[in-house]
Amino acid sequence: MGNVIDYLGREGDRSFSSEPFNPADNVVLSKLSYCLWDGIVGESYCDMITIGDAVERIFSDKNSIELRNRKEDIPFLRALGRSERFSSSYLSAYVTRLAENEQFGAVSVTLPDGSVYISYRGTDNTIVGWKEDLNMSFEDSVPSQRDGLEYLERIASETRAPLIPGGHSKGGNVAVYASVMAEKEIRDRIIAIYSNDGPGFRREFIERDGYRELIPRIHTYIPQSSMIGLLMEHGEECHIIRSASVGVMQHFLENWVIEGNDLVHLESLTSRSLVFAETIRNWLSGTTREERERFVDAVFSALGRDAVVTRDLLKPKTIASVLGTIRSRSPEERKAVSDALSLFFRTFARNLRRRR
Repeated sequence: MGNVIDYLGREGDRSFSSEPFNPADNVVLSKLSYCLWDGIVGESYCDMITIGDAVERIFSDKNSIELRNRKEDIPFLRALGRSERFSSSYLSAYVTRLAENEQFGAVSVTLPDGSVYISYRGTDNTIVGWKEDLNMSFEDSVPSQRDGLEYLERIASETRAPLIPGGHSKGGNVAVYASVMAEKEIRDRIIAIYSNDGPGFRREFIERDGYRELIPRIHTYIPQSSMIGLLMEHGEECHIIRSASVGVMQHFLENWVIEGNDLVHLESLTSRSLVFAETIRNWLSGTTREERERFVDAVFSALGRDAVVTRDLLKPKTIASVLGTIRSRSPEERKAVSDALSLFFRTFARNLRRRR
């Protein structure tokens, strides 16, 4: 057993002809969309470069690799570049976007059998990305979901290959959303969808015909103490898998345990995760869409320019600014924040007592 890097070292010399696409491959390809390929992988689907060549170009400049990617992704990229299984696959159609209300990224991977894994980037460390996640609780669709659909449609128009949309965190949600909302002709070409601890959807969405049609092809994995993957509802089966970490760190793909070519499956979620999931469901059912919208807008507008990435949230300047801004808001806005937080913590405490 080991993690995704161990998998690349252990199974890296096995070709796709001898070992067909498997769940561990999905973890590898989901991580690819988090890597920053600017200047190396073009936006066009037809402008392809092998994974081996792309990784070599990143490591050719020491400053480039340190500036481009998270420190924890560098060992993954090294293992990826040495892997014969993946080095000859092609990267193309790399897109990254950060706007006022959107954080989006995607890259397409053409595998040796001709199929295309469409890897959607999940939420990164930007405040914009986290706000967009929370907006899913009241908006019919968020910008990254709509761009995910447009991206899928573009790739489908440029190749007749079988399609495998997938991603981690919000990227998994976007993969499912785009697949469900695509035209029937595109849905028929989708052979599998992978959501790796991706949030679910509001009830209205999972009752759509397109969603029900695709349920047998949706592969959803959540770690034993999942929080992100239990946001909102899933209509498909969620496979519980082992993460070697604890708390929120279970969410990250590099901590997921792989044995052979599969993730290690578990019987059930932890009690803490069950309490959190029940609390989220109760909180959503106990608030209106308008109340959730006012709460999210009030909190994130209070962050203002003091918080750009998540580590800024703990800075004293940010905390003081948020508290001061909320106190200066109208009584209605202050009440929206207070009521929403009060309901959440009361519900959490009640569910925790019930589980003990």
